[in-house]
Amino acid sequence: MNRRVFPQQLSTAACRDPDTRRVQYHPLRRRLMLALAGTGLQACGLVPIGSPGGAAVSADSRTRGGAEFELDSADGRRRYQVRLVIPTVAAPPGGHPLLVMLDGNVAFGLLDGAMLARLADDGHPLVVATVGYAHGTDDRTARAFDYTPPVPEVWAPPVAVGAAQPEAGGAAQFLDLLQQRVLPEVRRRVAIDVSRSTLWGHSYGGLFGLYTLFTRPASFARYALVDPSVWWHGRYILSLENEAAPLPAGHGTAVLLMTGGRAAAGRHDSSDRAASRPTSGRDVQPVDRRAVLEAEIPGLARRQAQRAGMALDWRQFPDLDHGAVRKASIVPTLEFATATIRAAGADRNCRFRDTWNGRPGSLQV
Repeated sequence: MNRRVFPQQLSTAACRDPDTRRVQYHPLRRRLMLALAGTGLQACGLVPIGSPGGAAVSADSRTRGGAEFELDSADGRRRYQVRLVIPTVAAPPGGHPLLVMLDGNVAFGLLDGAMLARLADDGHPLVVATVGYAHGTDDRTARAFDYTPPVPEVWAPPVAVGAAQPEAGGAAQFLDLLQQRVLPEVRRRVAIDVSRSTLWGHSYGGLFGLYTLFTRPASFARYALVDPSVWWHGRYILSLENEAAPLPAGHGTAVLLMTGGRAAAGRHDSSDRAASRPTSGRDVQPVDRRAVLEAEIPGLARRQAQRAGMALDWRQFPDLDHGAVRKASIVPTLEFATATIRAAGADRNCRFRDTWNGRPGSLQV
């Protein structure tokens, strides 16, 4: 894994080596990696709700298990299933940190009960809410709508009369649903520290994360974005970056950006790849998603790192394809979501610095 950490105005409280000046999260990486190789959700008393293995998340000695709830979209066309994993330990005065994961039907299966229990045992309990689609909802169609930004007509590609178009542009409504219905219900069930809330999204989910960061950045304090689909609709999301809303002044905003590599890109085919191909009647060319990521992500990372109040860590997984990087992102995301981050100034030697493979270095801009 390659890693670039940009100079920032935020630093981690756990940074303890002023000579190396590297970002230091709490020392969970080895434990979490060992947990990944250990028992899974079922062995730890956690069974995905609605999965063939069981009808509910059950509790064990370290995890209160969780709960689930369902709700409909405002137009009644999509039904969502939210699954919660809640630690057994009492919440601190400010509440537990929260990790919200999009594509919940897949994301819940990526979680490992041993990892979450280890976090709690090490003093870093985390509430996880996976937001997916209920039985009967076509998740491919639904996510293509929910996770993509509304686009002005001037950006619409030329289309022949009568050509069928996939429905898109529902990100604003989906963000409303998260802010006004999902998050309040989660907070009703468990005490949450809103200043330590993280949104995780992969591919189209990463695109939605960028949309949220650019339009309503205060929705979450942290964003874990994995192979975001910046190629979508002629790279429209980058136009929103130019008009991005200011970051909230009350607390810093942190981004963990994770990308896969071209070497393995051709071995994974997803609904996003299919969506990038021209449909009948479209006067557009097929999109090489990996080429767009390679061209746009370095500049995107630099620009975002320069925003006042922003901390950004970019990690590259050159040997992993678009699908594999999703799973590989889980451990870094758990570390990121539970890390303590404070404003720089208390310890100037602990600011974020450029690193490559964990070694001090400089980024060519």
